[in-house]
Amino acid sequence: MKTKNVYITVITLIFMALPITGHAQFFKKLKKILSGEKEVTQQDFSTKGEMTFGGWSYGDASIVMVSPRGGRQVVGGISADGSFNYFLPFEAETKITVEDLTDCDNEADSEVTKENVPASFGLLFVLKGNEYIGSLVPASSMEKALTFFDRTGKSSQVGDFHFLWIYAEEDVSLSSVCVKNLELPNGDSLLVENTYDYELLAGWNVVKASITENTEIESETYYTKRHFEVVEDIPDTIEWHFLFTRKK
Repeated sequence: MKTKNVYITVITLIFMALPITGHAQFFKKLKKILSGEKEVTQQDFSTKGEMTFGGWSYGDASIVMVSPRGGRQVVGGISADGSFNYFLPFEAETKITVEDLTDCDNEADSEVTKENVPASFGLLFVLKGNEYIGSLVPASSMEKALTFFDRTGKSSQVGDFHFLWIYAEEDVSLSSVCVKNLELPNGDSLLVENTYDYELLAGWNVVKASITENTEIESETYYTKRHFEVVEDIPDTIEWHFLFTRKK
């Protein structure tokens, strides 16, 4: 996918991948860690049925899981031939609660079996030496990975999805439906409905974020409904996408 002259901070990338808002301290800390603006370039890679990036050109690199408020752990690596592997750490820093795992502009209609259960989320980034060079996203397509990151909701097709990880310290269930204002490039806004069905077990959980409804505005397609649910695992057939970033 060719993307030219699109400047975006890594902090914005993180924010856009998550069903979470309001963690100002987390983003301030990450801004210090991942200093400098980044440019999304054409140097992205996708897997096709196996955990290898064909044509990988960045040599050996580390895979780091980043959690709220600056927590990070090395959880794997990418070899010079493009093959990669990762693991989920035994535990995570839990500086937020399950109730924080929604992205809402209104008072959410939520049901939770236990209140204030400590929780966390995890995103994968790629580290070359001491520099973050990109992010690692399991998604239905490269376009979909970028769509979830850029926060505009453009090019959203029903059935598109990506995965993320959530850690809970106890078994807990949360059901919630809320709305979020999506700002459009023309300055207008679009009301988006987010539905969360979290049946979380103690430890790490895989969450699938899917587009369930969309609409067309000025010849561009935008999502209007998204669904977040816990699934058993990331399928072996999923495409993994490396989104390369570098300083301007």
